[in-house]
Order: sequence, then structure tokens, then C-alpha cells
Amino acid sequence: MLASENPEELILRDATGKEISIAKNNIASRATGKSLMPSGLVDNLSAGERLDLYRFLSELGKPGPYDASKATVARAWKLLPQTLDLAQFGDEKILSTELSDKSWTPAHSLVDGRLPKEEMAAALEAVQKRDPRAVYAAAEFQVARAGAVRLTLEGADGSLAWVDGKPVEFKSQTAPDLSTGSHTFVLKLDARKLPEAIRLESADATFLAQ
Repeated sequence: MLASENPEELILRDATGKEISIAKNNIASRATGKSLMPSGLVDNLSAGERLDLYRFLSELGKPGPYDASKATVARAWKLLPQTLDLAQFGDEKILSTELSDKSWTPAHSLVDGRLPKEEMAAALEAVQKRDPRAVYAAAEFQVARAGAVRLTLEGADGSLAWVDGKPVEFKSQTAPDLSTGSHTFVLKLDARKLPEAIRLESADATFLAQ
């Protein structure tokens, strides 16, 4: 997409956000491209639904709940159901399983940072025949300065949680002492009482995007 231009060159932006400079004397022809969104997607929306969509799109990127650039919110999660066969080994079996292991499945939050119930339920559905008891949700983050790191969790009151394999007690917020570098947060949710959504945030950390 065209980002900017001057008399000598065009600046294009690719899908990853990288900007590419092209000298105008190397361009044989140019034309206005179409939108990346397929045509007809809003044809079946009511007038009210269209207004809601336009309002949402107008807020993207602005400071507030729909600022997807904020790295202080967990957006990339890994999910792992605790089936009946895994339950006999306790939580330690899950906590010792590397997040790179294929048993963890990726899940992504909404723009405002909430991981919806549907994402967690989908992970359970895949192992429904194995009688899942719980689902573990994990997120990775980095700390630039050692000390107390405030973590705020919404939607999972009373659930067990660990940071780097060590249990932490949440009353909506906790502040474990952590060293600089990478850390892992793991939350255990009852498969029979999944919350409508969970959201993890920290002003003292940077969450990994994938």
C-alpha cells in the first residue's frame, strides 16, 4: 500500500508494516488498487450493524480499549486441556511442558485484549472424548527491570495461577518479584465453569505477540 511519496520516490508499506522505497524513474505504470476487503461483506448487515462496524473501525489504533499496538496486554495465548489421563500427574505435568510442545494450541485475544470463552471451549472440544477436567492458558512476557511486576487478571477469580512454575495468588492483581528476561504465566480454568473471557495486563512487562 502507498504510505507516502515525493517527487523522486514512492514509499510502499507491505503486510508486515515494513516500508519500501521505489524510485519513480523505475516505475513503468501505476494504478489505484482495490481494498483488501472482499466486496459484498457488509451487504447483509442492517443499518445499525453497519454503524457499529464503522464506529469500531474508526477506533482501531487510537488510545483506549481498541489500541491493538499495546504490548502491555496478553494477546497471544497457548491452551492445553487437562484430560483425565493427564490429571493423574497433577499440575506439575502441564507446568513442565514447554510451550513449544505441539500439545499446546495457539489462541489469540480480541482487539481489546480479552480471550473469549469460545477460544477456550474450542480447545476442550478437541479432546471431549477424553473427559477434560480443566484447560490451562499460558502467556509469555518479558521484564526489562528486575523487581515487583504487577499483573492484573480479569475474569478468572479463584483460579490457580503460576509464574515460571511458582504459584501466585490473585485478588485481581499480584506483583511477584521477577528478574529481567522472559517469563511464563499459566492459568488453570475449570472446564465446567469457563469464564466469559479472561484478560491479562501489566504495565511493568511486555507480552510476546506470538
